[in-house]
Amino acid sequence: MASPTRSASAAVSSRRKTAPPAAKQRKPSAFAQLAKWILLALVTNVALSRALTQSWTWGYDGKWIKPRTYRELVRPSAPVVLSEAQLALHDGTRPDRYPLYLAFDGDVYDISDGGMRNYGPGGAYYQFAGKDAARAFVTGCFKTHLTHDLRGLTQDQLAIVSNWKNFYRNHAKYRHIGTVVHPPIDPSSPIPPPCNDAKAQPGSGKYSSTTRLDPKVASLAQEAAVAVVLCALFLLPVYFLVPYYVQPFVGSVAALVTSLLYVTAFALVLVGALVVALVGEKAYRRFWLGQVPPSPSTDAGTAQANRRVGDAAPDEGPDALRRARRFTREARMDAVAERVIESFEQTSIGRELVRRRNKRNAASSSSRRHLGQERGRDQVGGEAYELSDIGTSRSVSARTTARRRTPPPLPAR
Repeated sequence: MASPTRSASAAVSSRRKTAPPAAKQRKPSAFAQLAKWILLALVTNVALSRALTQSWTWGYDGKWIKPRTYRELVRPSAPVVLSEAQLALHDGTRPDRYPLYLAFDGDVYDISDGGMRNYGPGGAYYQFAGKDAARAFVTGCFKTHLTHDLRGLTQDQLAIVSNWKNFYRNHAKYRHIGTVVHPPIDPSSPIPPPCNDAKAQPGSGKYSSTTRLDPKVASLAQEAAVAVVLCALFLLPVYFLVPYYVQPFVGSVAALVTSLLYVTAFALVLVGALVVALVGEKAYRRFWLGQVPPSPSTDAGTAQANRRVGDAAPDEGPDALRRARRFTREARMDAVAERVIESFEQTSIGRELVRRRNKRNAASSSSRRHLGQERGRDQVGGEAYELSDIGTSRSVSARTTARRRTPPPLPAR
């Protein structure tokens, strides 16, 4: 007969064998961890962008954050071909039926999104709506040069035409939708004469300390900044998945701090890249294009920017004050870049570059003077210089892009 102790131990062992196993804790899947860190990275990135640049996308307002861009990629619309009479209907007087259009050198742009304030009825640029007035953009004759006739323009003026075309084609809100058909220009017709009330065009002026970046340089810098931020967002989960498997005890607080430091480092890299682009663009204008440094001192640009902020009354709304502050920030950055260039000019390499620039400017001035004398003799002999068609002007503009001056002003938004 079995003893009571042995029977009790046998009963306990049998219960241990028959007891259901304890449920194991399930480890979170890699997909859940990836989604968590992507969400954390997005929230951190957006918060830093809002705190540092007063925008949700690090100041980027290009076409790649517009839903319309992706709709156009999926379902591109067919280009339109308008006559001058059809284009004249799109002058902003009936925006419910005819969208606001603007033509420049044969290309038609839809400027309804954000352009009604400047190009609509009563706007500063209303005379350009519904027509192709490329010549007036360059000469500043807003009464007699509202025509697409580009004959007789100088090479510098044709370069300004190219700048304006790049501005409208690369604009974040304006869309290139087609072309306008102009009647052929009679080569024997007179070239529009110059006017006395022409408005000064900054595109043909001297170097200015408050000049913004070249549109191509600014667009390239913004595209590079967006690409780096996107790469950071995609690499951030991978950066955190490895410590998760090696050190499971890493808490959410430590991960959040690491995420903040990581995205902040990328933001500093982006700011440094933009500063390098700004200084490089100014050095390119100063030493390669041979544009003279601003006079008086660059502090005038900062003072003008401060006055712009003071002029922005509170009743104009937060948008006006935000634009004024952005103008102030850009002017101060330009002033710092100018000081860097001026310090570089004091070095031996800078003095050599200044000497070559002055030599190149002297040679360019003598060649222009000689060209002007040749044109004068041709006109006396009855052979007036003119560009017979738009194609010729485009080829000349392409050859003279490197000689252009300050880009045209950007219309206020």
